[in-house]
Amino acid sequence: MGIQGNRVVSQLGAPQVIIHQLIMPDMPTKELTKAANWEAQKLLSVPVSEAEVRP
Repeated sequence: MGIQGNRVVSQLGAPQVIIHQLIMPDMPTKELTKAANWEAQKLLSVPVSEAEVRP
């Protein structure tokens, strides 16, 4: 079972807020989570482990 659709919205609550919408292909939830974290790693100035990234 995977997530339907191809949009991911992420948000980081901090003194500065970053919102970035990613358009991704349909994929299983586990794979989508890994892909969202990989994309977030390229965009964030903090480690992904310190952010909350959700597909």
